[in-house]
Amino acid sequence: MKKYIHGFNLIEGVTWEKLAKITTYFAGDFKEAWIKGKAKDFEKLGLDFALLEMARNKYDLDKSLEKLWENDIEAISEVDEEFPSEFRYINRKPFLIYRKGAHLNSLGPKIAVVGMRKATLAGEKLTFQIGKTLAGKGLTVVSGLAFGIDAAAHNGVVQAKGQTIGVLASGIGKITPSSHNILAEQILASGGSIISEYPMTSEAMKYKFIDRNRLIAALSNTVIIVEAAKRSGALITARHAWEQQKDILVFPGDPGKVQAEGCNNLIKAGEGQLVNSVGDIVQFLQDKGVLKRAITKNPIENLNQMDRAILNLIREGVGETESILEELPVEMSELLASLSNMEIAGLITRGNLLNWLPVN
Repeated sequence: MKKYIHGFNLIEGVTWEKLAKITTYFAGDFKEAWIKGKAKDFEKLGLDFALLEMARNKYDLDKSLEKLWENDIEAISEVDEEFPSEFRYINRKPFLIYRKGAHLNSLGPKIAVVGMRKATLAGEKLTFQIGKTLAGKGLTVVSGLAFGIDAAAHNGVVQAKGQTIGVLASGIGKITPSSHNILAEQILASGGSIISEYPMTSEAMKYKFIDRNRLIAALSNTVIIVEAAKRSGALITARHAWEQQKDILVFPGDPGKVQAEGCNNLIKAGEGQLVNSVGDIVQFLQDKGVLKRAITKNPIENLNQMDRAILNLIREGVGETESILEELPVEMSELLASLSNMEIAGLITRGNLLNWLPVN
């Protein structure tokens, strides 16, 4: 059956709504619709039969599926074991998902991190740290592979050698923006996945960006919003998450900045829980029991060379911040960030004398 859903997907302009009309009219039989559907049938549905005729003549569906497999892309329908259970019960569940990379059910608990394309530098830095920290906790980060907050989240995970899922508004062979092709490859090399509702060479379009947000929300048990304008895709994701009864964590922002309007409005409406730090997120997920379900790595694996040097000094008894600064060629800002990361990772803790102590 998936072969024929794929066939209809190959017709540009066939949206989820049109697939829904077809499955209703033909009682879920896409094969019947593809092979035996007549002009009068599609006329009743308000669909262009001429486009179907062109597609029937143009595409060998078996060869088209083979081309997917040659590019390591799997087509997954709801009859397949891999079809995420999270998709089965949502409004407008996808008819077909294209996936490249890790089997979706092999990945750990999923947390969405989303926000604006035109993010602030501070927002991107914060998001990078969120992605890195969540990956270090064995969680899978879900985002949209767009500019700004999305890219920062994925990059943080990749640096931590963790797993992340990029949900596209284009085909997997048409990464949008094209400058993120390298990031997509890094996601796959790090053990993550790229998924889309659209066939391999499908171009990104506005409605596809809107549609993919429901999948980001559905895959994730918690949605984190870092920066969002009054009207943005991140708020669409939040709306889906709210409808799906998912937890929504929101960072507040300066009321004078456009990047904060959407976030502040969510908090004001009681539709998102305010968080102020990466530590707040970790504590929330700990309280919800999410971290218990994650397969965590040794957090030391995520440390860079300077982090390791700082940790070694603390283990040797050099626990005062000023003393560490004297021992190592590191700026105060970098040192404080490293100490914070290692505290969140459970490698160090604060002593009674305002010094740092190793854990275990």
